[in-house]
Amino acid sequence: MLRIALLASLSIGCAGGPLLQLPSLPELVATQPPTSPIVVHELGLVPGERIIWDLQAKGFSIARAELVVGDDRVTSHVETNALASAVSSLTHDLTTVIDPETALPRTASETLVVDGETSRFDVAFTPAAFAIDGRSTAMANVHDLHTAIGLIRAWATPDAHAGYVMALVAGELYRVELNQPLVAEVTGTPALRVDCRIVPPGKAAPFTRRRPITRRCASRSPPRAGASRPSSSNEPRRASNTCCARATRVKTRGAQVRGSR
Repeated sequence: MLRIALLASLSIGCAGGPLLQLPSLPELVATQPPTSPIVVHELGLVPGERIIWDLQAKGFSIARAELVVGDDRVTSHVETNALASAVSSLTHDLTTVIDPETALPRTASETLVVDGETSRFDVAFTPAAFAIDGRSTAMANVHDLHTAIGLIRAWATPDAHAGYVMALVAGELYRVELNQPLVAEVTGTPALRVDCRIVPPGKAAPFTRRRPITRRCASRSPPRAGASRPSSSNEPRRASNTCCARATRVKTRGAQVRGSR
């Protein structure tokens, strides 16, 4: 369950703006799962960008994640610290080659080590299918962890419509359901709140109806009219958001992601 919590939290820690300590968010209003996939023509990943997350549980730092964006590829590394490793250790490395014409991954090379047990996944993507170690599955517009982050960042605007994204993480397919972003105020700063649900493997086929794991994410500040994307820089920037996980189905109650970019 630790690896699911780490990777799922990272996949939605994706907006831009200063590091925020978020107040508790109100309970979500029950809604029907979205039935339309989210499609973007350009990912919200800027070449030269470097983002660092600090994953916390109940106020204790348990892991560090770093993501680096290149011209045509994205790399990331996640690793638990000594405190968390005393219970369960995890490292995760992912390299994604992005297809700029489709805003989808072209290939992904992933290594996951949990308590000394190593799993490796080499994945090839097309707009209509993906193949893990040569075994193909027909499903359109599947993302990996990196392009899912870029998609959510590009999609999150006040007029965006609810939808879902299919994300392949460590060989497992997750469905991330995103409600329409809501304009909110966080510590006096205008921001976007995105309520999202992560449907775990085995239940992630499109249009599945079930009670999902719930994440609440206060996302990035709403873009200003005429605002441009940040310029490339080798310096790490303040992370995008803090994401509070209050799911009762996994052992991560109160987990949150903080970081710097």
